[in-house]
Amino acid sequence: MRILQVILAPRLSGAEVLAKGVAIGHQQGGHDVCITSLMPEHNDFEHISAELRANNVLCFFPQRALGKIGRLLFLHRAIRRFKPDIIFAHATIPALYVRALPTRVPMSGSCTPAPMTSLTMLCCSPSVCSRGGRRAVIGVSQRISTIT
Repeated sequence: MRILQVILAPRLSGAEVLAKGVAIGHQQGGHDVCITSLMPEHNDFEHISAELRANNVLCFFPQRALGKIGRLLFLHRAIRRFKPDIIFAHATIPALYVRALPTRVPMSGSCTPAPMTSLTMLCCSPSVCSRGGRRAVIGVSQRISTIT
């Protein structure tokens, strides 16, 4: 499975460290994983992105700060480039950007993730979600579950 994780900014913070651990775990489990962001990488994240790359996790981060439309375009390009089966948007702002994209991803239902306590999952492939694309909220916990 091709898994794309979207974070706000590559920085040393809770959602980003969670995304790193989940990404490495999924990559070691045999999935293709990419992390992308809406903002450029902070200096304190360089050692984490090096660890991600050492574990064959792709990282697509903007080189400079972007406006709202620029963030949408960057995210759209990352999705087209990586072609994920599933997208995890960590925190509220990345989830809003993912939902705002003009993609052909079938989506039904609605959800509003609670800030900093949940992440949004978008299924992009019928092989992943038998009923087509759906949005769901996944609670964040210390334990990482396996996607099969």
